[in-house]
Amino acid sequence: MEDFWNKERVRRLGKLALPPLEKEVFVQEVLYKLRQKRDKVKKPWCLRPLISPLQLALVLSFLLVLSLPFMYSIYELRLAPREVESQRMLKVSFTYTSKEALLVELLGDFNGWQRGVHVLQPVAPGKYQLELYLPPGRYQYIFLVNGYLWQQDPGCPERVDDGFGHKNSLLVL
Repeated sequence: MEDFWNKERVRRLGKLALPPLEKEVFVQEVLYKLRQKRDKVKKPWCLRPLISPLQLALVLSFLLVLSLPFMYSIYELRLAPREVESQRMLKVSFTYTSKEALLVELLGDFNGWQRGVHVLQPVAPGKYQLELYLPPGRYQYIFLVNGYLWQQDPGCPERVDDGFGHKNSLLVL
């Protein structure tokens, strides 16, 4: 609608009794002023940029510089390749034999005495076995049979008092 009125104004101005060149200049000046008036209307806030591209680049680079130490620590902790010295890890085989056993778990210093971490696999009827790689050291351990019966390793002659009146098997690597 605004364009219609602007065109109508220009049409009326064209009927002025001015020499052709001055009339053309006058019409161009009027159009220029109309365009300026139209452009002065403020855009809604959502269409105006809140910060300039230069300010945005500065803020992002500042945030990047602040986050570099944190990113490096994550790389060190999680993503950096870890060196495993295979000559320092020793393969240990644990075997338990019992006809009544349905489930045999291995608990010890190497797994924080937590249930369900190392479950022995049946290799024959009544025979369970598990192989682990452990670094050299002294380890106390015990078998948990069927979830309630604590049994020492019959194949390990060394025993250590557990501090609760019972004995644990001792493995020295």
